[in-house]
Amino acid sequence: MVPCPSALRGRPAAARLTVFLIPCLALLPALHPSGQPTRAAMLLEKVIESITVDELIELMEGEGYAVETHKLGFLQWKIEGFRCQLFIADDAEALQFHVSFGDGNATLQKVNDWNAAKRFSRTYLDDEGDPHLELDLDLAGGVTEARIKDYLRTCRVSFGAWCGEVVE
Repeated sequence: MVPCPSALRGRPAAARLTVFLIPCLALLPALHPSGQPTRAAMLLEKVIESITVDELIELMEGEGYAVETHKLGFLQWKIEGFRCQLFIADDAEALQFHVSFGDGNATLQKVNDWNAAKRFSRTYLDDEGDPHLELDLDLAGGVTEARIKDYLRTCRVSFGAWCGEVVE
């Protein structure tokens, strides 16, 4: 609670200013006007160097994603009704998104066009000609929770674009 102005009479100007400025600090947003976290807010965010299945499920469910653990230990993530996989490396320091289709109209030309145009994902045709999409996230050295969330958004967006550009 801020004291009323009459209680501050006779106090040094710096004391009066401090009493009014400290509550104002709580009102400063942690976000830049662009909606992105400020540099100060990012420096305070926890650095994640490894992640468990349970931690990743909690993070994904918090973002509203439908995810469950497969009996073989990887995560199954439903995107637009399709089952995709998220693998956590044995050392828990990397994530890999993977999806494939046993049908579709993927061609080597579409695969090459995708790989030439995209920076953060790769696609390939397996020995049977089925298309696969993969995206990796390296956690070694540390990333923030915001970076993992951004990776998941990138996976979802890439999947939708890949279906339209490569599979169909």
